[in-house]
Amino acid sequence: MMTTVLIVFNKVGSPQFMIWLAPVIVAGLVYDWKRWRTPAALLMGIAVVTFVIYPLFYTPLIHANPIMAGVLTIRNVLLVLLLAWSVKRTWDLGTKSQPAGEVAQAEAPRSPVALVRNATRTTSYGDFGAPRTKGAPDSNCPGAFGFFRNVK
Repeated sequence: MMTTVLIVFNKVGSPQFMIWLAPVIVAGLVYDWKRWRTPAALLMGIAVVTFVIYPLFYTPLIHANPIMAGVLTIRNVLLVLLLAWSVKRTWDLGTKSQPAGEVAQAEAPRSPVALVRNATRTTSYGDFGAPRTKGAPDSNCPGAFGFFRNVK
């Protein structure tokens, strides 16, 4: 999404910027072909229109040819549509992760001290990362980890 934002809102519409979108679209097609068909089709349209503008008819565009200005406008509209798709997809991913009814019932975040305490109780750094039983003494782990282990 950020690449599309940079392309859409950049004051320079360089043709090589369109190439930046290709790896993301290809990775999306490999991951989920059905869902990424729309951005792939948009990118193909963007690529074709960009090819028509820059290597073929750039001189008429510079001389304010209205047809080439329309072709450039079509390319820019396709880029905005691709941006809209990526924003919608990002929004859907964010709201899909946790239903609205379960937000209030979610477990409260634990304090950093409790997280460190649990980490030091389940892992021993003194004997090459071998797991030990919870609450067992650890003579090989002095310093801060030993301190957190004794905090109640």
